Amino acid sequence: MFTGLASFSMKGLWQASLIAATTLVLALLFPLFVWLSGAFVALVFLRKGFLPGLQVILIAGIGASLFTWFATGSALVVLAPALLFWVPTAVISLVLRNTVVLANSFLVAAVLGFLIVIGMFLWHSDPSSVWLQAFDEMGLVADLPAQITVDPETVEGFLTEISRLMTVSLAGMVVLSALISMLLARVWQATLYNPGGFGKEFRLLHLGQVPALIAVLVAALSMAVQNDILLALFVVVLCVYLFQGLAVFHALIVSRSMSKGWLFGLYILLVVLLPQMAVLLSTVGVSDTWLNWRQRFAK
Repeated sequence: MFTGLASFSMKGLWQASLIAATTLVLALLFPLFVWLSGAFVALVFLRKGFLPGLQVILIAGIGASLFTWFATGSALVVLAPALLFWVPTAVISLVLRNTVVLANSFLVAAVLGFLIVIGMFLWHSDPSSVWLQAFDEMGLVADLPAQITVDPETVEGFLTEISRLMTVSLAGMVVLSALISMLLARVWQATLYNPGGFGKEFRLLHLGQVPALIAVLVAALSMAVQNDILLALFVVVLCVYLFQGLAVFHALIVSRSMSKGWLFGLYILLVVLLPQMAVLLSTVGVSDTWLNWRQRFAK
């Protein structure tokens, strides 16, 4: 189904814009559709380059904004996710198109994530308070205790923790979404124009020694120093390196001619136990830099 939509989107800018705008609007009801929306944008950048991709972003963004403005009275509900998710996806897709090296797009995604973290804390010394203020304006701080019969201090403490969690995970979620969208687009591109090409490319994903050293340093500092900036950087590292961990497992399953059921089980665990599996896979990914698991356990 989605491959058919990808093929349709390649017929022209208006077709691509229609699909991207529609999936972006649907993301308001089904949040994971933001990955699909980003993937259709990424496919244009991967296949046709910067100018057509920019045109699709503008046309789809304006179209989705007008629709939501007429429907809800506000265009911001789609403009914000479009800027937050489409722009990083477009950047890393262009990097992949121009360098034809998958690892480069991941490294640029990590840099973008680090810049988002730094920019967020430069913009406001305590970004968590911004989320908490938004919750207050939504009436959650005042109304929630009465609705669930819990004392206000407990609710405020809970919302404070949620605000902190949203702060430290925002950049990582942007990076994760951009990478998933770019990889989906790469799968479609390979299916349409180079069958089998994506699997080989992904199984060879290796980010290099210097990035791995930086990842280890960030992880060590985030555990040694209780600091939201370091924790946010660590989340970015997790979201990038979990893909190298996945690449290791994909390569081992193929090289050892194992059942694809192992991959199915792996992805089920990733969905059900995302935080734990992200740590496990990113650890495998970072350690693969020096231990070369793919060669060590290849059949």
